[in-house]
Amino acid sequence: MSDALPDVIALVAQVTRGPEVTAASRFGSLGNWSSLAALRLLALVEQRCGVSLDLRRYLAVETVGELAELITAGRR
Repeated sequence: MSDALPDVIALVAQVTRGPEVTAASRFGSLGNWSSLAALRLLALVEQRCGVSLDLRRYLAVETVGELAELITAGRR
């Protein structure tokens, strides 16, 4: 499990206003998920987690857990 996972779950829940976000949650299945929500989440992740993510890699991520792993890798 990624050490970034709890923060990522909280940020995704904030952006989507969804209470049921888990590591296995797929972005395409989340309520209120859109291209604008994806960009809002990217900005929040970069600001709060202190990482700069490659946009292509970010957009290729399908689950919340995968995003947490990407953030953890970006911190190294």
